[in-house]
Amino acid sequence: MARKFIARHASHYTTEATSIDIYVQSDLHYIRSVKTMEYPNLPYTPIVVHAGGLHCRPAKPLPQDLQQWISEAGTPGFILFSLGTVVKSSTMPEKYKKVLVDVFGSLKQRVLWKWDEITMDGLPSNVRLSKWLPQQDILG
Repeated sequence: MARKFIARHASHYTTEATSIDIYVQSDLHYIRSVKTMEYPNLPYTPIVVHAGGLHCRPAKPLPQDLQQWISEAGTPGFILFSLGTVVKSSTMPEKYKKVLVDVFGSLKQRVLWKWDEITMDGLPSNVRLSKWLPQQDILG
């Protein structure tokens, strides 16, 4: 979004303009967040518009095996646990991994865990690992 804005409005700024200059001179700022979900709840000026979810699209059908696994979770439901794409989860210290495995195993919900390896020793029966997950489709 910022690149499109800069390309469209670059002529209004000096060639020396930095992204900070452009930000300071802007009349309106879109922030990709949901204000009620932020902690701590910070004050914002009236020129800030919270536009969380702009990147979301309608959900696509899930792969059959994943859809079945989620559906079979029943009333307790399931939890999606992901550390994102920047953190390589398998490099997590063993003591933290053990805490997560123990906690997930104690839950009545199923846990879908984005993990960058195929298997894990001592994995509880309610936990499913996956190297990649269609997160928007799962949560959509």
